[in-house]
Amino acid sequence: MHPNWIVLAGAPSSGKTTLLEELRRQGFPCATEPARAYMEQELKKGVPMEVIRADQEVLERRVKEWERADRASLPKDALVFVDSATDVDALAYMRWFGIEPSASWIDDARAVWFGAVYIMDRLPFELDGLRTENDVVAEFLDRELEKVYRLQGARVVRVPLLPPAERAAFILEDLRAHGQLLAA
Repeated sequence: MHPNWIVLAGAPSSGKTTLLEELRRQGFPCATEPARAYMEQELKKGVPMEVIRADQEVLERRVKEWERADRASLPKDALVFVDSATDVDALAYMRWFGIEPSASWIDDARAVWFGAVYIMDRLPFELDGLRTENDVVAEFLDRELEKVYRLQGARVVRVPLLPPAERAAFILEDLRAHGQLLAA
């Protein structure tokens, strides 16, 4: 449970990484996106992307392990922006892949609670060296991510398509309005 951690969620290619960079530029602590960081780490070791993504269930578990280790060092009492919450995001991905999440995965997801979840409205889909999804998958994940976070009881806010600095301002103003961030 991390009431001061703010989740930035959204389908692939929705601007989460760019928004995190903007918030970091403004001086806010931000966590690394776990799936991207894990895959980049494996690619640097020489593991081909086909091998990394060969088994989605194994990939989700390894990303979850990477995330737990990485986020253990984050401050628990300070406002921190995190790019996704693997325990919850994975439920949407598992639905796409037709994987039934284990009881322990569901329990872990239920135990996660954040101060707020901001879901980025979609940008035009772009492939990069790590994304293998397509526009159809991104559309599905956009809907499913909102569903799974709402099922968690999270306060979910959709973030409209805006330039990164304006998206950051939108989120910061919403946090101020809800008493989660002191007025500037």
